[in-house]
Amino acid sequence: MEKPPMPATLPAEPEPISPATMTNTTLCNSINSDVSLVKDPEFWRRFSMAVHRDEELAKTVTEEPQTQDSWLVRQRKKTRRSKIWGFLIALVIVLIAAGAAVAIWYLSKKGWFRKHQKP
Repeated sequence: MEKPPMPATLPAEPEPISPATMTNTTLCNSINSDVSLVKDPEFWRRFSMAVHRDEELAKTVTEEPQTQDSWLVRQRKKTRRSKIWGFLIALVIVLIAAGAAVAIWYLSKKGWFRKHQKP
């Protein structure tokens, strides 16, 4: 078997590669990687900071005492309040109607609605 021919000149020594370039090259050469589209090395630092900030925020939210004031409880309170106001308004209307009926009855007994006849 024959050996492949050697190039006439040796390739020049490659430039040193920075870690960011190595990461980008590795990501770009990755076949099954969805993150290969991100070429900015600062993106990962910002992403990591955002994730840590969200985790801290989630911890502070869960550390607060849990109250029973959920959405369903608030809706039930609103419904109860609406029913009470509706009942009170209906009661006031019935009382006004009953008062008007009593007043009309009393005034008719006293003769206020009769036409006055001249002698």
